[in-house]
Amino acid sequence: QNFWAPDVIYDARQGRFLMYYSGQRNSRKEFCLAVASAVSPAGPFVDSGLPLACGTEHIDPMAFDDPGSGKSLLYWGFRSIRVQELAPDRMRFADGSVPVQILLPGQEEEYSRIVEGAWVTYRDGQYFLFYSGDYCCGAEPSYAVMAARADNPLGPFRRLAEENGNKRSVILERNDLWRAPGHNSVIRDAAGEDWMLYHAVDP
Repeated sequence: QNFWAPDVIYDARQGRFLMYYSGQRNSRKEFCLAVASAVSPAGPFVDSGLPLACGTEHIDPMAFDDPGSGKSLLYWGFRSIRVQELAPDRMRFADGSVPVQILLPGQEEEYSRIVEGAWVTYRDGQYFLFYSGDYCCGAEPSYAVMAARADNPLGPFRRLAEENGNKRSVILERNDLWRAPGHNSVIRDAAGEDWMLYHAVDP
């Protein structure tokens, strides 16, 4: 129920698109990560039939192909952010793999009671993690995008606050025109420029 936060990746070896998304079980306290596949990005997507994993923090999946190791990874998280290796078919987690916690809440002075919406990019030998917190929605949202980086996709990730020494990792937050910007993605265009896409609220 209540499906949201889809992330679609193309697998050239299989010639199909994989869509990872979040779902809610009957209990509002438990969430599941799921995957569906299609031969076209327009679908129709067919669900695998079983969730990848379920728990209280299992939302906002993001699939990532590590150029260093060639492994397929899945990031996700609510309250904390985790990563785990996917099986070669991408439809389940790799045998013997375990989730690795890469980011905890409460590490910043603000926007850190909850962290979610992970997005990872690889640039110049480093892995850049963009994440969001605290609360995206409601009458008085408090939400922003923060950043961290690592030499390995499994971490440890160094938050921007740790590198700049000012206790702040925020790179995008509210202004007079937009509230609660966050849950971003990053794409690189044909000219080699990076762009961030995100949602925000028009007050």
